[in-house]
Amino acid sequence: MMWSKIACQYSLLFIFGSVCWSQSAKLVGPQPISGQFLRRLTQNESPFHENPALIAISRSQLQLSAGRYPHHISRLSQPNDEGRLVETREYNLPSGGYERLLIVKPFKNVGVIGLDLAFEHFGPYSRMDNQGQAISAFPQSNHALGVRYAKRIAPNLAFGIDAKWLRSKEVSMEEPNYKGQLGHGYAYSFGFHQIINSRIDSGVTIGNLSNGLSFDNPNIPRHLETRILVSGRYQIEVDPITLSAEITHQPQFNLGLQFDLTGEIAYRDRVALRLGYLRWAETQQRKFHYLVNGRAENEQDMWHMEGVKLSLIWNIWKVQLTVNYQPYFQLNPMQSYHSTALKGQRFPTFSLRFRATK
Repeated sequence: MMWSKIACQYSLLFIFGSVCWSQSAKLVGPQPISGQFLRRLTQNESPFHENPALIAISRSQLQLSAGRYPHHISRLSQPNDEGRLVETREYNLPSGGYERLLIVKPFKNVGVIGLDLAFEHFGPYSRMDNQGQAISAFPQSNHALGVRYAKRIAPNLAFGIDAKWLRSKEVSMEEPNYKGQLGHGYAYSFGFHQIINSRIDSGVTIGNLSNGLSFDNPNIPRHLETRILVSGRYQIEVDPITLSAEITHQPQFNLGLQFDLTGEIAYRDRVALRLGYLRWAETQQRKFHYLVNGRAENEQDMWHMEGVKLSLIWNIWKVQLTVNYQPYFQLNPMQSYHSTALKGQRFPTFSLRFRATK
């Protein structure tokens, strides 16, 4: 009886996500690097915990997160007239990183409210452009200021909503001074989280609901792709060990199968080891240059993040330290083409969470 109930609930979640995808898939178009900012934050941390409804079961906490993107170099090969693969293009992507602050506070009879601040940047920090004018900025950057709200609407069911203001800076090839183009916009997410029993819980998240970013340059894509995530978690305790497994799946197959499957083994809520496998994909408009003549162009390509990720969690009184090491985005070539990553295939992330004891 219990397993039939669980299967029924997961089927409803999958159908709900698929219906939402059928509406959102019509909107898929070119994706700017800034347009994937919120998606990267989800992938870099835990997709399961990005459900805004999950803070309904949280105590007061403050979380600081950071990640460092590597300097990535890929070369694209294509067959010549003799059928041999010849390197023709090189993608040289600058290093970067992100910093994030999340504050969560429960309010009696009101619900749980969270404040989310995030900043992402690419390329070296510069105080002036190549014309000697002061800019004090990164070549590319993204900012997000968000507010979350979650509340239990039933003993085992919670609803959450997240609203973010976005500011993105892109550099187009037409700009000789590299000051960048600014775009602004809003993005919304909402989710449900259900506790089925003491071992199993599940959720669904609809994210990136937005009209896009307001770039003046028509050559910079403005669209934000709506995203649906369906998640489930199973946990069992064999004192003093706790074992858990969680999966987050995106039922949108226009870019192939996308998921995050992670298992965790924890000892007395002191130390934990997480091992998982993930695959996420997205379309990005990236700059490349031809190896023959050095001419640069922009092109929309598919990039994917796939491989094993490893995390170590250490709890010290009220503080939780998480160190994570995972794959970075790689170019997914077209049919008959071949891509070789020369540099920047993995990157680390760090997180500090300060929790209230009561």
